[in-house]
Amino acid sequence: NWLIVIFISLTSTSAPTAFAESNTQYSYQVGYQSKLAYHLLSPRDLAMSRHQLEAEQTITSTGRWSLTAGFRAYADTAPVTNSTRYSGQVTRDEVSELVPRNLYAQYKSSFFLVRIGNQQVVWGETFGTTYTDIVNPKDLRQFQLEDLESQRIPIPMFNAKLIQDLNSFQ
Repeated sequence: NWLIVIFISLTSTSAPTAFAESNTQYSYQVGYQSKLAYHLLSPRDLAMSRHQLEAEQTITSTGRWSLTAGFRAYADTAPVTNSTRYSGQVTRDEVSELVPRNLYAQYKSSFFLVRIGNQQVVWGETFGTTYTDIVNPKDLRQFQLEDLESQRIPIPMFNAKLIQDLNSFQ
């Protein structure tokens, strides 16, 4: 099947905001993405109408401690409006989802970083194939339509990194 896909994406990021009477800083990032796709061959119908919202809040105290919490929610109306193409199982499982993303506490000094909680760990840099990015499982339901960070599923873990001038050990 041939598809035509239309993307709309909006993102808002705040600069860290400090309150006058404390050393605490607050920052957030909110993103909205809409994907609309139609089948171009017969039967010509709606393939995807997915709306996604992601939000993340970070609270930093005294410059060393921080707490990050985020979630992702989406709704796809194509399986509901196009019941001849999608089975009842797909309609039940793939129409909407609300999942926590990053939820961790972090301590950072000039020599090491310790993070505990639901998080992503990235090993390596890539331009397509991810040979060394094996720590987090991937959500491949929207395989070619998502970036690597969105495909990674954050998992609970303890992450410690020793930082030196030219190297770091994890």
